[in-house]
Amino acid sequence: MHGSYRRQLTHTFIEHWLSLQPYAKVRNRDIGQQPPAHVNHRWSETALGPEPDSDWASNALTQSDEPIDELLWAEFLVLGVPMYSFGIPSSLKAWIDQTVRLGGLPPDGNPVSLQRPTGSADAATSGRPRPCSTHRG
Repeated sequence: MHGSYRRQLTHTFIEHWLSLQPYAKVRNRDIGQQPPAHVNHRWSETALGPEPDSDWASNALTQSDEPIDELLWAEFLVLGVPMYSFGIPSSLKAWIDQTVRLGGLPPDGNPVSLQRPTGSADAATSGRPRPCSTHRG
């Protein structure tokens, strides 16, 4: 756990969640230890263009497919994120950038929103990812 307060808090939250939901499945992705590639001009042209036209382009989108598949698999997201100068780390920004592209989220073309609409919390989040946020500092 590397002694980080954020990592300890995230680990405690997941352990508590699993104690309440013993059949829940958890996937961990530590983007601080294994950051995704940052998007660049070539990636943008590939992701926003009509079709990949090279091995590089195909590989770039394949790397992007993995976090997209994880998001579609997830019912909940638990993000333990440090803040640097009141902003998110560049590795989290890269992860977000990798998942927002044509043909990415979601495959049926319906938008997925992590913002809770007005109305009943149960009705608003039924079948959708549910936001949970904590911060310190």
